[in-house]
Amino acid sequence: MRYSIFVIAAVLFTVLTMNANATPISFVQTGLGSGSFFGTPFTDTPFIINAVGDTSTIHWDPQLGTRRGHQINLVSASISVGDEWTAFFGREYTQFVVRNDLQMIFFDVTPPDAWTLLSGPTSSLFADWDMLTSIGPITGASSGGFRFPAVGEENGQLIFSLTGPMTFSATVQPVPEPGTLILLAAGFLGLAIYCRHAKSI
Repeated sequence: MRYSIFVIAAVLFTVLTMNANATPISFVQTGLGSGSFFGTPFTDTPFIINAVGDTSTIHWDPQLGTRRGHQINLVSASISVGDEWTAFFGREYTQFVVRNDLQMIFFDVTPPDAWTLLSGPTSSLFADWDMLTSIGPITGASSGGFRFPAVGEENGQLIFSLTGPMTFSATVQPVPEPGTLILLAAGFLGLAIYCRHAKSI
C-alpha cells in the first residue's frame, strides 16, 4: 500500500509540474456551407469547427515573412456538418492563425490531410489579439473552403465551401499558478512520507 502511495505521489508531482506552463485554448468556428460528403450533397448546411491548442506553443511561421500575427498548432480539430457528418483533422497539420495586420482569423489544414483555408471573420478586435486571452464570439464576412479525406464513421471525401459569414470564438482555460501546483504535489509527497512513517511504527 505504502509503495502505491509513493508511486501515485511521484506521478502526480511529475505531471503537475510538467504542465505548469501549459494553458489550453479552445477554438469554435460556425457558419453555413455547401458541398458534399462521400458523394452526398448538402446546401447551406450549418457547420461547426471545434479545435484545441496550447498557448505555450504560439509561434509565427517564418515562411510567412515578417511577423504580422500569431499561430497555434492544434492538438485536435474536427468539423461537423449538420447532424450527420463529422470529420477529424491530423494534429500535425492544423493551425489557427491570427493576422493582426489584416485583422483576420484563419483556419488552415495543410497536406497530407487537406488543402484547406478558411479566412475570416474580420474584426478590429484582432488587430492586437495575441491568442493569450479569450475573445468572441465575433461574426463577420468570411471565405474559403476545403477538400480532404474524412476520417469518421465512414471514410469519404468532404468537399466544402462557405456560403455565408462565420462566427469565431476562442476560450483560454485558466490553470493554477505553478506555485500552487508544486504545493499540491508536495502535499501528496508529504502524505506519502507520513503514511510510510506511520506504517513503520
